[in-house]
Amino acid sequence: MISGLRTAALVTALAVLVSSAPAADAQPVTMRIQHSAPLVHQITLALHAFAQDVEARSSGEVVVDILTRPRTLVPGGEVVAAVASGALEAAAIPNFQWTDAIPEMNFSVIPYLFTDLAQIRAFSTSPAAELLEDQLNALGARTLIWMHVTRTSLITSQERPIVAPADFAGLRVRTVNEFAGVPLEAVDAVPQRLGAGSVYAAIEAGTLDAITTDVASAVGLRLYEVQGAGTVAPYFSAFYHLFVNPGWLDGLSARQRKAVDDAAAALEATTVTITEARAAASIDVLRANGMDLHLQTEAEQAAWRAAMQPPALEAFARDVPDGEAFLALLPRE
Repeated sequence: MISGLRTAALVTALAVLVSSAPAADAQPVTMRIQHSAPLVHQITLALHAFAQDVEARSSGEVVVDILTRPRTLVPGGEVVAAVASGALEAAAIPNFQWTDAIPEMNFSVIPYLFTDLAQIRAFSTSPAAELLEDQLNALGARTLIWMHVTRTSLITSQERPIVAPADFAGLRVRTVNEFAGVPLEAVDAVPQRLGAGSVYAAIEAGTLDAITTDVASAVGLRLYEVQGAGTVAPYFSAFYHLFVNPGWLDGLSARQRKAVDDAAAALEATTVTITEARAAASIDVLRANGMDLHLQTEAEQAAWRAAMQPPALEAFARDVPDGEAFLALLPRE
């Protein structure tokens, strides 16, 4: 009787082991991530590092395919719908590209509001991020990580740096979205909404006078070839938001899910270090290529803030239900 029980227990244990072990011919799970960063960009490099980390942590059970332009599956404007439908497993886009559906995402574009490094480090676990997550989930997306991409802005110009708010008057200035044009209109500039890939040609064609961007992107876009000056300022910040299809994520095994989550947590911390380092190096690169850079003083920051932040705050409160309450949820300096 005892021998029979032992035999039965052994058979049961073996059955459990066999059922929990991956099949020898099991196909790896694929995670395709489409993103909008240029080929030579810290976010592109960071995503490839994430891919390698996930594959190592999962022992090859999860294979990550980074889709960088021009090797993309869907047009940029359709990427959110593609992830929600499952046509793509994941995507990474700047937070301000969510603003048509989630206007709260414009918080980082408000001049001088959210550029302190401590704020950026604390954002992903903040009540503000939790509120955004509810809205993202309703749209069929789930946040994997918030990747810090900039807090060091560059406002380029042709012959001399823009120092005082009055220097903007009459200039046609590129902005990232419609909301970002509000503070520029307040200083009599003429906002022009253009994608990053179009600004070089617009400057050459004479249809654009200045660009709001960040120092690293200015290097990647070779703006020093068409703009002679620039002002470095803590004007705005941005995240690259890496989000996934919830059904795909929930369908992973416990081992696979842990590999993805652990790699994501490591990447979120690493992108802060990479982005800060690249910003510092980019200033040197721009100067080495002949750009006349002006590092904004505290007094100049105060003058720009006084002229440009209030109208942006008013627009945010108008566009976002309970906008002031949302801003109160952001990490403080």
